[in-house]
Amino acid sequence: LPYLENPGGHRLAYLPEPWVTPSLLTVLEGHAYPPLPFESFAPRVIFDIGAHLGAAALFFAERYPGAAIHCFEPNPDTLAVLRHNAAALDRITVHGHGLGARARVAELFGGVYSTMQTSFLPNQENTQPVATVPIEEVAGVLERIPLSAPALVKLDTEGMELEILDGFGDHLSSIGVLYVEYHSDADRRAIDARLGTGFTLFHASVAEPDRGVLGYVSTGLLETLRVATLRSPEPVARFAWPKPAPRWS
Repeated sequence: LPYLENPGGHRLAYLPEPWVTPSLLTVLEGHAYPPLPFESFAPRVIFDIGAHLGAAALFFAERYPGAAIHCFEPNPDTLAVLRHNAAALDRITVHGHGLGARARVAELFGGVYSTMQTSFLPNQENTQPVATVPIEEVAGVLERIPLSAPALVKLDTEGMELEILDGFGDHLSSIGVLYVEYHSDADRRAIDARLGTGFTLFHASVAEPDRGVLGYVSTGLLETLRVATLRSPEPVARFAWPKPAPRWS
């Protein structure tokens, strides 16, 4: 398989599909999920939900060397490549199932152009079912893998984001930073309402109408980091906040 290399020298094998290379580079270079501009933020647990091939996991592993990273990916077509990419770092654990508010077995629909479009909720970007795979209840997973606050969660599940957020329930309070992709304007509004005043939006990248990536930080964590920064001899300048990634066409 062809591969890309992140700035730290770790290789990411990938499937040669349309549009995949620029998307993976955007992730590996830190544009898709820009970190908070506070060096003191150091999550001990990271959930990469909808891990695909592991590009985000490799980026997070380099950025947060003390974090245990858990990748959740149900697609058999990408799971083997994800396991290969994750094998280079013992801090990354791969879980071959989806997540949801309730446990079940569900059909997974393939993407018209690439595995990045694979979804449990078929739309115009999907083909016929390509596999029947397990979805585990978020609450049950969190009993086995506690979220040590402040955790980092990345959520890109082609339309399942709201259900998964609902599955976190009270565990949302353990999340320090959340990156979530939305696939409709209704979902974007509902995600913002679900998070409420407990989270502050710090990043948004809109790829096209009805689709983009949002970055949220726990409001309490943000205040703590700001206070600590004010006491630091090198405060964070306003221009240090991340900017949206360039659009790939």
